[in-house]
Amino acid sequence: MYDGGNVLSRILSIGGALWLAVEAWRRRSWGLASLLVLALALWLPWARIDRAAFQYHYYPTSQIALIGLALLLADLRAGSQRAAQIVRIGGACAVLAAPVLWMATGALCALAGVASVYPESQVCLSGGFGTPGPLVGAIALVPATVAAWSILGARDVRRMFTITISSIAVVALIWYPNWSALPLPTGIHNWYQGILPTWTWPFQFGVTLESPAETTLVSSATLVVGVLLLCAAAAGAYGASRLSTAARRKLDEDRA
Repeated sequence: MYDGGNVLSRILSIGGALWLAVEAWRRRSWGLASLLVLALALWLPWARIDRAAFQYHYYPTSQIALIGLALLLADLRAGSQRAAQIVRIGGACAVLAAPVLWMATGALCALAGVASVYPESQVCLSGGFGTPGPLVGAIALVPATVAAWSILGARDVRRMFTITISSIAVVALIWYPNWSALPLPTGIHNWYQGILPTWTWPFQFGVTLESPAETTLVSSATLVVGVLLLCAAAAGAYGASRLSTAARRKLDEDRA
């Protein structure tokens, strides 16, 4: 998403969402599980829409993902090796994202259906090689790979926490002129948009021109799904109450 917030924290927040899932299961936490369910409920309806996805489609989910990132970084600061592994992978992906995406411009254009809506797109001409993007991406991939390898090899957890927070702050500082709509020369403004090929104007996502399917708001299938969800919720609540009762009984036995 272009101008969707701090690009580094957005990438790492995907790891934060995964962290929510892992910790919800490990801690048997209904609070963390409810956050994850809410995030999925906000994102899944838009995940496969037949049009371009815009910032506001993901924005509500991104806030929950950032909560996950905050919990991830808190556990990283506390010395969690699992949190460190997720941060290492997320950091390496963030460094490699731009070079890899520019190298794969042709595949991206085909996947997004750019030719169906904007055949003369400069980014997608000649399978992506109509611009120097793939070549620049290939050149940039060399130092990016070295940096990603260094990130994956990091072992000092406290230092990783400091570097992660500092990197997010530096990205925010670099992007501030663009976020705040300061009057910038055209070349500098285009530099921000050119970080990723999907941020450029010529990269336009294909959309469907078919009429929407006609369907009823409530049907027998809707009722069946509703009943199943209610049963699942009741079973979950019953299981949670049994676990709580067993834990309380064990505590009383220990006290006795």
